[in-house]
Amino acid sequence: MLAFVICLGISYLGGFIAKKLKLPASFLLGGIIAVGAFSVLTQKAYCPKEINYLLQILSGLVIGSNITIKEIKGLKNIVLPMVFILVGLLLNNLLVGTLIHFASGIDILTALISSIPGGITESALMAGQMGADVPTVALMQLCRLIGSLLVFPLIIKFLTRKDSVLEEVIIEKEVKKPFSVNHLILSIIVAFIGGFIGYFLNFIPASLLVFSMIAVAIFNISTGNATCPRSFKKGIQGLSGVYVGCKVTMATIMGLKTLIIPIIILLLGFFVINTLIGLAASKLLKQDKGKMLFCCIPAGASDIALIASDMGYDSPDIAVFQLARLVTCIVIFPQVIKLFASFFV
Repeated sequence: MLAFVICLGISYLGGFIAKKLKLPASFLLGGIIAVGAFSVLTQKAYCPKEINYLLQILSGLVIGSNITIKEIKGLKNIVLPMVFILVGLLLNNLLVGTLIHFASGIDILTALISSIPGGITESALMAGQMGADVPTVALMQLCRLIGSLLVFPLIIKFLTRKDSVLEEVIIEKEVKKPFSVNHLILSIIVAFIGGFIGYFLNFIPASLLVFSMIAVAIFNISTGNATCPRSFKKGIQGLSGVYVGCKVTMATIMGLKTLIIPIIILLLGFFVINTLIGLAASKLLKQDKGKMLFCCIPAGASDIALIASDMGYDSPDIAVFQLARLVTCIVIFPQVIKLFASFFV
């Protein structure tokens, strides 16, 4: 356990350094790099396997606490575009994952999970539970996140250079809930109850994550009291850094050269196909082009909302859709992937 505590400290140190360098998902990225380096150099990195269960439950808490009655009501405005885009993203996930599998020899499950347009932490946890290669998934998901944040806004800016933002949306000033320790404790208890149910339904991929998220979401919608402060989220990212970083070995580093082609396929697949999905949704469903393209960016909801606002797209639909994308990637995509991968066995 001393080795685990040391790894935890190294992860948070790496997170603080990454934050100073203004890297995306700083505490997760910095933690993975720092703990991974420690693991390779000393071969003494350690993370209990039970941490996977804990992380799934806490990640469910983070996502579930963001689901409010406001987001649920907001879905009615974008149901048709949302279904259209999510189906497109799922088909793209299966296509890109299959291409990666045949082009590189990476096992089909790892290739498919690496291509999920969801969160890095959630994808890594899915990989751990479903038997895929966690370091490969984490690295490719990290490349997807960085590439999406850097390249997609440039693509959107180019494609909408002659357009004007068609709708002006007045955003209500969000009233920040005061932090309550009691509400946090209740939220954690609810998340663990959901995770406990998920533990006995482990035939469902990422079951602890799914059911803890559902439990917290129901708690939040019914009471409005679910909470997860920013510092708590950073703590979870740092713990995820230990979980993933400890799986990095010298063999992992030596195998990075084999991931060049998969990463290129992954990024090109997202850049080209996701852009086409957004353009098709705009054309066929008579939606604003820029808004639909922002809805197709596979990156963090808060990051996308900020970038969209900077570029003149203040529509709350973008944030609502990004949250719906993340939830769908956790609840539905793994089920489809598991079924799809079974045809390759």
